[in-house]
Amino acid sequence: MGGRLDGRALGKESELAVEYLFKNGAMMRAATLEDLAELFVMVQDLYTEPGDAPRELAPLRRTLEEAARHPDKLACGIISYDQQVIGYCLVCFFWSHEFGGNIVEIDEIYLKRPFRCQGMGRELLAALPELYPEAVGLTLCTNIGNQRAAALYRAAGFEPSPFWHMLKIFAGRQS
Repeated sequence: MGGRLDGRALGKESELAVEYLFKNGAMMRAATLEDLAELFVMVQDLYTEPGDAPRELAPLRRTLEEAARHPDKLACGIISYDQQVIGYCLVCFFWSHEFGGNIVEIDEIYLKRPFRCQGMGRELLAALPELYPEAVGLTLCTNIGNQRAAALYRAAGFEPSPFWHMLKIFAGRQS
């Protein structure tokens, strides 16, 4: 068990992408453009949760291309079980002056409904510090109405931040 979504994440220079093997036999590997259609269906399902809006395909393609070009910036893992794609995890990396090191931001984590509540999300959250040993912490956010996800994150040791998470999107700059 173990590995990384990409060996170059957080400053490592290895060209080797490594898979993560779950205890139940599921595995996670780096996403490719060949995964785009199936990944898009899962992203659309994720964004139908309360408080979200449907997304378009073009930004997802750009995300996968960016992950391939800049694995030190972000990584997308496809989770499969018994040769069936069942989920994905998208992580981004940044330096935090405040915490004195690299932070792994879990941008999106998704499992198809039949595979939820089986411990895989909990296992993936527990594995991320091992996958990225250079990181000093993990961060994520969830919709305020998604209490089930919030309970999972609390059980995994995440705490509500004492800071407001604010966002300003520049009109016309996103793809």
